Amino acid sequence: MNEHSIRLINQIKKAIETYLSGKMEPRQLFQIVEGSIDAIEENSVKKKLMEFLVIINDSIYLYDEKEGKAYLSQEYEKLNIG
Repeated sequence: MNEHSIRLINQIKKAIETYLSGKMEPRQLFQIVEGSIDAIEENSVKKKLMEFLVIINDSIYLYDEKEGKAYLSQEYEKLNIG
């Protein structure tokens, strides 16, 4: 994996952790992940992040805030992006 992709992935992980700690709104997290996907070169990582984007969206619209955060946290633990 190239250096640029690694930095973007670390930025995404930090954003997810910031959201889970209650310091970011879910829509901000969605925008950060969405904005980073195209710049990542590894297709397998892109695919996982696109799937995770759907999970973020679901956590916003299908659950209340507490349940959405719990759901997102569970799915983040399964996410293996490096």
